[in-house]
Amino acid sequence: MLNDVYNSYNYIKINSMKNIILNTLVCASLLISCKNRSKKNEEHADGLQSVSCYIYLSHEDTVSMTLHFLGDEVTGNLNYNIFEKDINKGTLSGHMKGDTLFATYRFMSEGENSERQVVFLKKENKWIEGSGEIDPKTGIITFENKKSIVFDGFVLTQLECSN
Repeated sequence: MLNDVYNSYNYIKINSMKNIILNTLVCASLLISCKNRSKKNEEHADGLQSVSCYIYLSHEDTVSMTLHFLGDEVTGNLNYNIFEKDINKGTLSGHMKGDTLFATYRFMSEGENSERQVVFLKKENKWIEGSGEIDPKTGIITFENKKSIVFDGFVLTQLECSN
């Protein structure tokens, strides 16, 4: 009988220690998690880092863009899925000048790596794609003459980013 009481006491003592250790680990991980989340929120609140997602949808076309802002510097992904054209998937890297994003778009199309300049105008929660003059020497669209940029392209609307 005394042996049973002793075994029960040891069982309770061991389980209590397991619970204390488990609770300590859970509390420590929560504190670390909250501290990391707080740092991320501080960065976001200071405007140092934020992420936004945008999309254009029509019956046959889709354009999606994810932008990562770090001050005036912008990076992200830009994908075009236009009816009866090859899908373009790539990254962009650029900077903001006022309400306008000027970026280099590096993408894959028809199995080839390509690069071109893109420009988007920010209006409320939307980005409007712009077009510029074609350089007669290279045949490439450029945005050297800012006054010649026409914002009449795809209009991308903000949506919640998925993880």
